[in-house]
Amino acid sequence: MKPNLKKGASFLISCGLSLSAIGLPLPAFAEEKKTDLDLSFICDENNDLYKTAMDNYAGIDHYESLSEAVQKAEPDSGIAVLADGYPDTLTTLELDDKELKQVESKKLRLYVEYPENNAQLGLEYEGTGDMGFDRLVVLRPDEMDMPDQSLLYAQGARFVKKAKNDNTWIANAKVVGYDTARLGLDGTNPFSLLAETLELRFHLVDQQRNQSAGDELADESSRCILQK
Repeated sequence: MKPNLKKGASFLISCGLSLSAIGLPLPAFAEEKKTDLDLSFICDENNDLYKTAMDNYAGIDHYESLSEAVQKAEPDSGIAVLADGYPDTLTTLELDDKELKQVESKKLRLYVEYPENNAQLGLEYEGTGDMGFDRLVVLRPDEMDMPDQSLLYAQGARFVKKAKNDNTWIANAKVVGYDTARLGLDGTNPFSLLAETLELRFHLVDQQRNQSAGDELADESSRCILQK
C-alpha cells in the first residue's frame, strides 16, 4: 500500500510515524542502489525510525530544530518532527510567519508526530485517548490505495482526539466488521485520524507505535500505516 500523498502537502502525525505512513517506498533489500527520500528528521539520533531510514535510504538529513530544517531543506522535500516524548508529551510545533511562508513556497511536507493544539495552524483537539476496540476505517480509498471502509488495527495507541471529520481519509471508531466496516460509521462517534485540511494543506495522521522499525519492514501487510 502506498498512500497517494500530494506534493507540497504537509502532515501532522498524532501518535507515531512509519515509513509507509508518509508514503515512502519500502526498501528492497536486494537492491544495490538506495532510494533517495529527500527527508529530514528532527528527533533523538537513537530514534528507531530515523536509524532505519538512515540504514536503508539515501537523502536523509538530521537537524536540531524545525526552524533550521525549514531553512536548509531542499524544495519539495519532507521534514519529520518525531515525538521523542510519546506518549507522555505532545510535540510542540513552533514556526514564525516567515518560516510558514517558507514551508509553502518551498512546498515542504511536514510530518509532525503526536502534536499539541496549535491555534496558528487551526489544530484543535479534545485531549488524548487510548485505542482499545477501535478500528481505523479507510474513507478515502483512492488516496489510500485500499478498498473503501477497509479496517486497520491499532490497539494500544494513544492519540489526540479530533472530532471534526472534514475531508477525512481515515477515521477511528468502534465499528462492526472484520476486514471492512459493514455498517460504515453510522451510529459511531468517530475521530479524524488522517484528514486533509485547509491550513497549509496539513494532514492529520494517527497510528500505532507497537512494532519496531525492523518488524515493520519485515511485514508490510500488517503494518499498513501503523507503527508504535
